[in-house]
Amino acid sequence: MARNETVILVPNQWTEITNSDVTKITFVNQSNFKILVTATDGPIPNKNSGMIFASNEGVASVELAILFPGANNPKRVWCLGESTQEVFVSHA
Repeated sequence: MARNETVILVPNQWTEITNSDVTKITFVNQSNFKILVTATDGPIPNKNSGMIFASNEGVASVELAILFPGANNPKRVWCLGESTQEVFVSHA
């Protein structure tokens, strides 16, 4: 299912910002604090590691296989923040 909206992160928990399997994504960290971003083949990440995105940083229409080359069949994108934070996301 396509998504084009702001997602509110749950503090200190991985929050999925995709709502279906995707191959390409656009997102931007709209909060004042950094977030961790990672991708999986579906299930919630089991460790706190990922790419760090500072305030107002993100990516535009990037394939998950390029953004996360070491991930096994990345299809879902997850964010982790220390507080209630907003991430704008768009995907088909």
